[in-house]
Amino acid sequence: MSLATVVRVRRLSRSYYVWVSLGAIMLLFAGFARTYYLHELFGQPALPLLLHVHGAVMTSWFALLAVQSGLIANGQRQLHRTLGWAGVGLAVLIVPLGTFVAVHAAMRDLPHPELGSIFFFWC
Repeated sequence: MSLATVVRVRRLSRSYYVWVSLGAIMLLFAGFARTYYLHELFGQPALPLLLHVHGAVMTSWFALLAVQSGLIANGQRQLHRTLGWAGVGLAVLIVPLGTFVAVHAAMRDLPHPELGSIFFFWC
């Protein structure tokens, strides 16, 4: 393999991650447009605070994925590393939020919903 071929393959692999992350954002929007992003346009009920926080954190995670991919594709490695700490912070939030959202969904489906309000009064 020539050096020019190696450089071309590296450029393609870098742009690949940018396109995949943008595709993931499009899928995210398409999947949650009716219930989260555009819920008022579709006549959906207001969401609890917990779901708004979860949605904002997860949207930030996907946006950071796209930004990070773009930074690497453009050779801005140091800024990529600096922003990586934001990814760590988001990851620390995602784990408990995901757990709370799952428990909230399970509580919502209980035969006695008032039991859920004892634990999730902010929802």
